[in-house]
Amino acid sequence: MSPQLTERQNQIYEFVRAHLRDEGIPPTVDEIRQHLGLVSTNGVHKHLLALERKGVIVRTPGVSRGIKVLAKNAAARGRETGPPNLPIVPAMDASQRHRLRRAKEFLHVDLKLIPRMDPEDGLVGYVDDDGMADEGIYKNDYVVIEETGDRPIPAGTLVAVIVEDALLVRRLSFKGERVVFTPSARHYKERSFMAGSPVYLVIGPVRGVLRAL
Repeated sequence: MSPQLTERQNQIYEFVRAHLRDEGIPPTVDEIRQHLGLVSTNGVHKHLLALERKGVIVRTPGVSRGIKVLAKNAAARGRETGPPNLPIVPAMDASQRHRLRRAKEFLHVDLKLIPRMDPEDGLVGYVDDDGMADEGIYKNDYVVIEETGDRPIPAGTLVAVIVEDALLVRRLSFKGERVVFTPSARHYKERSFMAGSPVYLVIGPVRGVLRAL
């Protein structure tokens, strides 16, 4: 099981990973502070220490860019087990629906275990946070998603949603003209958006969870 991260810890972890990917070097503590909009670096140090204790990063003392992301789950993300089957949702933001099926990686899934789902609608998503940890879905899990397109989804459904550029799993509900995404983990906040906002993209219901042990 992956260590459960708080929402703020997950934001820092993902920022460090993105900085390494885009810039080739880890960010400084002050760059993390600026990204989070904090006044002081004290809070950043506290969260980095927590991430280190949870075993997802290591730091080199006295080095300004001495953060290393541990890759204990990295192999699972790109692994193909058996023949390609369902496309893995690529890194994208909520405005890029056209990229959902432009996968470079695939994962074999025995769809006999998910008889309700049409294989043509199937996707695999890589969960970016621990927001549904209390329902047994963790960061670094794969989820099998039934892409619904414009078909309506009932309130209360467990859905995969891209919020900005993160793929999350949440309970879907509606309040007037707003769409609400509710986590189960107490360290995470409920988020709501005006229906049709470009900030979010509901992919569809989650039909299964896959985990690398």
